[in-house]
Amino acid sequence: MKNDWKRLPEHMLAKVRAGADVLTEASWQQQVTDLADILGWRWYHTHDSRRSPAGFPDLVLVNVRRGRTIFAELKTDRGKVSAAQQQWLDDLDAASQETYVWRPRDWRAVVVTLQARDATDAGIARGQVIALQRVGSGALTKEEYAIKGYFA
Repeated sequence: MKNDWKRLPEHMLAKVRAGADVLTEASWQQQVTDLADILGWRWYHTHDSRRSPAGFPDLVLVNVRRGRTIFAELKTDRGKVSAAQQQWLDDLDAASQETYVWRPRDWRAVVVTLQARDATDAGIARGQVIALQRVGSGALTKEEYAIKGYFA
């Protein structure tokens, strides 16, 4: 529905009105890992990265059945990728690994990517989804959030 955002709790509506991100990076990560669990992916996240090299991606997702490993940096819609994070993503990409920067506005692309049979399938489908997002309103439907109950 077009006006589902009006059902948000008042404290979240205030953030929307102020132009702030509604999802924190932690809640966004929970949404992505919940979807990964549903779709049969194993995932890893370093909970305390203070003693690790700077910039390593937030999530490593593995699906043996599909023969895929994904390195994903998660950001809020306004979050910026640091130089160290970009260097890791560039290095992993150069080593032929699947790398992504995912934001809440990319939900459709995340779903398509995790459902895809392989990286090529994910790339083609992701391109189609991104094209649709540019043409459409970009608003997610209640059904798209219903996968794990992200809309009450």
